[in-house]
Amino acid sequence: MEIIAHRGVWQQPHEKNSIKAFEEALSSGFGIETDIRDSNQDLVISHDIPDEHAATFSQFLKLVNEINSQVTLALNIKADGLEKKLQEYVSLQKIPHFYFDMSIPDTLSYVRENLSYYTRFSDIEETPALYSEATGVWLDSFYSNKLNEKMLLEFLQDNKLVALVSPELHGFEHSDYWTTLKTFINHNSNFKAKIKLCTDHPHEAKRFFCE
Repeated sequence: MEIIAHRGVWQQPHEKNSIKAFEEALSSGFGIETDIRDSNQDLVISHDIPDEHAATFSQFLKLVNEINSQVTLALNIKADGLEKKLQEYVSLQKIPHFYFDMSIPDTLSYVRENLSYYTRFSDIEETPALYSEATGVWLDSFYSNKLNEKMLLEFLQDNKLVALVSPELHGFEHSDYWTTLKTFINHNSNFKAKIKLCTDHPHEAKRFFCE
């Protein structure tokens, strides 16, 4: 199971989506979830409206290629109409990656361009949009820290990759979720390589799941 570091590996909130956080994630062999926006005719890394300190997407990709281009990039798309610009980054095509969290109309552009994207499923979105064309599913829960084992198994049996959102991203305790997931993987080891866990605690997750 691949561990995805949510906005990199950071200790303090202000370090999220920083070059330092990305360097630590890449050096440790973790995938990275990060946020892409457009600003001043360029693509930048920023969850919220960017300021002048936001790293550019070019800087981010340069770092990935220099340190570890084998990990997965989960690219959270924060604005419509970026798919053409994203395709201009030739180095990105050599890195495992997928796009997610686009609006449904915007996702259609990713379908037409044959770009790898994950559709969403959660306790507030119980019908994944454009499911058949999706490479995988971003499986989330906003009101609970319980793993939806039924839907996880269903998606895996449909030959979808699944990225799980660890509960601490929404302020919940995560240990029960991780324990349930570890048991699920032990009982369904044939699906292990198709599962990713996006977490704020990647080093802790690595120790827990590799015990």
